Amino acid sequence: MIIKRGFTLIELLVVISVIGILISVIAASFTTSQKRGRDVKRRADLAAIQQSLEQCFVLNAVYPTAAMVSFGSALTCGTQTTMNLVPLDPKNAAPYVYTYTINAGLTSYCLCALLEQTGAGNSNNNCSFTTGGNYQCLANQQ
Repeated sequence: MIIKRGFTLIELLVVISVIGILISVIAASFTTSQKRGRDVKRRADLAAIQQSLEQCFVLNAVYPTAAMVSFGSALTCGTQTTMNLVPLDPKNAAPYVYTYTINAGLTSYCLCALLEQTGAGNSNNNCSFTTGGNYQCLANQQ
């Protein structure tokens, strides 16, 4: 008598479907972790840019114009470089970009980043162009 050993088609289908479900759950959690990590980087970048802008104000009694804050290049105030490289967005793709606006007298600014996590921002800030809860904004401290 010959005994055949192996798995039935039903058993194989069950195992494959369980593996598929596990992979989809892991992929979804990995994507969420990546978004959260990029948002943390955006907040840290905004804080670093804010410190550099405040140094400019201490040096010149005005904040730099929007044209002077070029993301991906140095931030220079007068003859002093306050930031060697103004960081780019971690994704470096629209709409996830940093936005810098300044008033006409160069005495106040608003620096914002659009976060990927829904409702994770502080859009209650006084920046006029922000809508929804996904913007993280920082304003002048002086």
